[in-house]
Amino acid sequence: MSLDDGAAPIDAYSFDFGDASAITSQAIPDATHTYSTVGWFNITATVTDTNGLSSATSVAVRVHAKPSTIVPDLVGLSTKGAKYTLKDADLKGRRLVKVLFDWPEGAVYSQSLRPGKLVSPGTRVTYTIVDWPRCHPAYKGACLDPHVTDYDCINGEGDGPEFTGRVRVPDPSNDPYDLDRDGDGFGCDTA
Repeated sequence: MSLDDGAAPIDAYSFDFGDASAITSQAIPDATHTYSTVGWFNITATVTDTNGLSSATSVAVRVHAKPSTIVPDLVGLSTKGAKYTLKDADLKGRRLVKVLFDWPEGAVYSQSLRPGKLVSPGTRVTYTIVDWPRCHPAYKGACLDPHVTDYDCINGEGDGPEFTGRVRVPDPSNDPYDLDRDGDGFGCDTA
């Protein structure tokens, strides 16, 4: 920074970030700020010299949200349904995973990240695909292994040996693990 001949040295720099946050005053000309909302903001920088004279300049900036997406719950979906779900996520400009169109026919048995988790675009999620016979036909929305002796709800009582979250029970009369105790067509849906 240079001074004009005879000009008083700079005493302070102040920054108004245009979002009702406190105006900061400091001895150095560099400042950073994190916005809590998106939108247009007028930023004003003011320079004050040791004689109390000041000069200000303003600029309008647009703040965007950091791109993110929610990990979809694909467990229990057919591979065809899983591909459509992932393709929809891509069409919204929030590419989460590369859709592999050579997935075998079957169902998604597990996934590496918790459904509903907020992640950055490009985050890798691994899905395990199994043949349909590995999923119990009485349940939808989760792939329950028909060879397991008992499933209990994660959010309830029971000693397993396996546990599941919310699962659809299309036919309440065919609920071998007794997960839909209230008969509403969904198992493990109460706390």
